[in-house]
Amino acid sequence: MPLVMNSGRWRGVAIYAGVFGVAIVDLGALVEVLAYFIITWITMVIAAIFLRRSFNAIADKLKAGLFKTTALVYLIGAILLIVLIGGIIMFIALILMIIAFFTMPTKLPPAGSPTA
Repeated sequence: MPLVMNSGRWRGVAIYAGVFGVAIVDLGALVEVLAYFIITWITMVIAAIFLRRSFNAIADKLKAGLFKTTALVYLIGAILLIVLIGGIIMFIALILMIIAFFTMPTKLPPAGSPTA
């Protein structure tokens, strides 16, 4: 059961009295760290959306479907980053990105050619 003292220098500090003793937690610092992680996560998702748009354009121009796959995997990884499994998925997407760039054609295909 937290007891929050709101006067003087104890503002924003919660005192937790538990079985193992008393713990003093600075709620202001916790809120700041949580806000930092949420803002960073939202920024990463927005960046992944723009990356997906650009990779889809590259895939359409070069007729290389691996760019679309890479963009989708990266977006899924960015969304799941909040539950920490997204970091592994984003790493896999980066590996796919390297493969996609090394396997892209050196010349543009003709405009009417089918997708590969």
